[in-house]
Amino acid sequence: MLLVVSMIVLVVSVSAYILMYRAVVTDAESAAAARTATVKASADATRAKAIADAYQQTTSSRARLSTFLVNDSNVVAFIKKVESISKQSGATVSISSISSGTAGVSSKKAVIAAVSITGSWSAVMRAIGLVENMPYAIMVQSVRLGGSTVASGSEWSASISLSVLSAP
Repeated sequence: MLLVVSMIVLVVSVSAYILMYRAVVTDAESAAAARTATVKASADATRAKAIADAYQQTTSSRARLSTFLVNDSNVVAFIKKVESISKQSGATVSISSISSGTAGVSSKKAVIAAVSITGSWSAVMRAIGLVENMPYAIMVQSVRLGGSTVASGSEWSASISLSVLSAP
């Protein structure tokens, strides 16, 4: 009889141990999943804060970005800036044609311009450099140079085809 009671106590003890072990394992897995979710949420919040901070810190840069684009309201100012290169370079700079279109293969809205330059070699080269480095999103499509001899010396000319990104 003592043996039967001992066996029943053993079976009950082993069963209780197995049930308690499974409960502890399940609780540990739940705690690990909760900890992982908490770490992920914390990392997401940190990333979101970093993005918000970067957004706030770049407010002036984003506002300045529009000055590099040409749109309908400032196309006249762009033309005047191009033609003002004449004074800086000593060459005659003019826009021979201007239209709206797309910038190369990117299909971004752009202003397409053809710039004509005449003058001495050094003045023409200076003007080309100034046009290329204007504070706009300029993509030079082509540059053609030509020279001729005139009574006062050699006269050089350049033709630049360019596109300037336009504001949407």
